[in-house]
Amino acid sequence: MRKIFLILLILSGSLCADEELILVPDQTIALWPDRPLLENPRYFARRKKGLTYLIRERSPSLELYQTTRGTLPAPAVIICPGGGYANLAYDLEGTEIANWLNEQGFTALVLRYTVPQKGDTAFEDVQRAMGLVRHHAAELNIQPDNIGIIGFSAGGHLAARLSTNWGQRTYQAIDDADSADNRPDFTALIYPAYMSPKDKVKLAPEIRVTGQTPPTFLVQTLDDENITSSQAYYRALKDSRVDTEIRLYQKGGHGYGMRPSAYKVSGWPEVYKKWLTRVVE
Repeated sequence: MRKIFLILLILSGSLCADEELILVPDQTIALWPDRPLLENPRYFARRKKGLTYLIRERSPSLELYQTTRGTLPAPAVIICPGGGYANLAYDLEGTEIANWLNEQGFTALVLRYTVPQKGDTAFEDVQRAMGLVRHHAAELNIQPDNIGIIGFSAGGHLAARLSTNWGQRTYQAIDDADSADNRPDFTALIYPAYMSPKDKVKLAPEIRVTGQTPPTFLVQTLDDENITSSQAYYRALKDSRVDTEIRLYQKGGHGYGMRPSAYKVSGWPEVYKKWLTRVVE
């Protein structure tokens, strides 16, 4: 079982009153050679209502959590936490998802993309991340043809943007990883945001669905103000004859992750598990 260490959360360089048990990754991979990881990285974090938010990320990275279930190499999923591109919901939509995926036999990689920043910078991060993972799949004990992505809220927008704009990078290539295929093999969007105007079922211009968009799993609740994001994306996927499944629940709001609640939406991980079994070769 993975070791859990006590990490002191640091807010703007000073210790927080709260302390939190955080999973320690098996490996942390810097995305960009000119933005290396700090030797003693500080977790700029804020605790709020039982959640840990990373409020500053200037050294974007992938935190790898290797599964101990099944055989290696394993299929893998890159996780994009939400946070409105202003912060990262690090535990709720990051490490907790990684732990669940590990239990299902998937190696998980939490993407700590640049925040706070405009979405275009984060999009460069996710493009680079997928290329790195596929290029180094053998040494990471990952199946190169079974690398998916899952995103929550703003992270859902980020995952959808990669899933519909893979191929040519929006940054200048820096090494062989930038020549690797960065199309996700399968995609999950959990209460995605920013993909459609809240009053129209119409996709944002940066989301360009085609017949080559990866198989996709969608979850949203009808009382989520971002409901049109999933509706518009699902319609576009169906129109393009992409393998897709959507689960709409009556109540649950936004930002529930995989934590239990009084609502039926808490059952979505089991549905996602069955979907993964079907789409992962």
